[in-house]
Amino acid sequence: MKIFKRSVLALLALSLIFTCGCRTSGKRVLRVGTSADTPPFTYYNNYGIPTGFDIKLMNALTKDMDYYKVEFVTMRFEELIEALEMGKVDCVISAMTVNEERKKFVSFSDVYYTSTQTVLARADGKVKKLESADEMKRLDVGVVEDSMADKFVTATVTKGKVVRRNSPYLAVNEVITGRCDLAVLETVSAGYYLENYSTYLVQVEGEVFDKKPFAIAVKKDNDELLQKFNDALAAYKASGELQTLVEENLIK
Repeated sequence: MKIFKRSVLALLALSLIFTCGCRTSGKRVLRVGTSADTPPFTYYNNYGIPTGFDIKLMNALTKDMDYYKVEFVTMRFEELIEALEMGKVDCVISAMTVNEERKKFVSFSDVYYTSTQTVLARADGKVKKLESADEMKRLDVGVVEDSMADKFVTATVTKGKVVRRNSPYLAVNEVITGRCDLAVLETVSAGYYLENYSTYLVQVEGEVFDKKPFAIAVKKDNDELLQKFNDALAAYKASGELQTLVEENLIK
């Protein structure tokens, strides 16, 4: 009887090992590098967990990929490409702009978002057109704190004030009430306020900030993963889900 019981237990153990092996066969963890310091694209929530537009996008794109877990590895932005080259992460998503210098070291997916900034002014204000960002030096400008616009404007305004608020509405309100000369917002967000507050606001003519195309970075030789991302991006765009994600996360 004891021999029989031992045999049954051995068979059960072997069965469990085989079942677990089949469940995870061909699957592994996808390690994603991110800096988590570029809201609303990447940032920490109140529980210290990375979130934001980029994080949600990555989770959506990898939902049907052959990975049983997506692990976000946070580090300083300047460390991301080196970590990718050294194999510490499999890919990077962190509001990373595609440029020729970075292309020497990594391969980029198709662009998932192009960051463009729109300058807003009061409809009855003096500023109607800007030839260059230098013309903003002495002006008071409202921005969303820690946004891409905040970074651009902070580097530009040296004599005036950069007024940081925690939402696009509050940044725009600084212009409507006359406390700021201008407000700078992501174009998708600015469009909402131009449409709904057309009595008070106008778009300032002239493109004074460069466009920033964002993409996912992978190692130079990882063509398989690159193709997976491009295929997933194409499907996500075609379904309209990417536009929904933009509207829900970048226009608030």
